[in-house]
Amino acid sequence: IGATGNTTLAGSANNIGTTTAGTLSSGVTFPTGHVLQVVQSTATASLTLTSTTFVTSGLSAAITPASTSNKVLVTYSITMDSDANGAAAWFALYAGGSSIVGKSHYIHGASSRIITSAALTYLHSPSTTSAITYELMAKKMSGTQVYTRYGDTMSTMTLMEIKG
Repeated sequence: IGATGNTTLAGSANNIGTTTAGTLSSGVTFPTGHVLQVVQSTATASLTLTSTTFVTSGLSAAITPASTSNKVLVTYSITMDSDANGAAAWFALYAGGSSIVGKSHYIHGASSRIITSAALTYLHSPSTTSAITYELMAKKMSGTQVYTRYGDTMSTMTLMEIKG
């Protein structure tokens, strides 16, 4: 259908036609709250935590926001396992090498072994149009053995850029 000026279309919506493919022009403005892009990463290899300083848990994803006013909705899920000898660990969410959620999760096997999963949803305002990497970091606090991704289970991290 081609039209200029004021045009009235008559009939029912199902006889106008269906667009199955197309490209939006650069002039399209999405409303606030619209999801602009989604990035997901996975990790399956088990990791034994031995460091008492934060190290990567092996779960990370990167995204490049289109505008400094946009936000990034970060979600992740991970399994954890701690021995029964007082083993404990902290987990923290980092963005661009800096902590944005200092203590997102804690596991402590005080008197019995604990196998659990943890999830987090966090809305971040990175104020950048440069690529930014989100990473789940972890450190052992005490005891001997703390693991991520018990039994090589899958952990996921999903980043969604939200129009600001």
